[in-house]
Amino acid sequence: MNYLELLVIISCILVFAPLITSTDIYHRKLFKYEKKARAMKLLNNSFNELFSNQ
Repeated sequence: MNYLELLVIISCILVFAPLITSTDIYHRKLFKYEKKARAMKLLNNSFNELFSNQ
């Protein structure tokens, strides 16, 4: 391997590594909000059933 190939490989790693990690962090946050939204929806359905039976 010459220095140019090594430079290209290192450049690719430096460019794509932050993109991959930021995408992973975004998906984790999105999953957390989806869990909260699902829990709120279940709670809302429970309240609706509770008050509709009275």
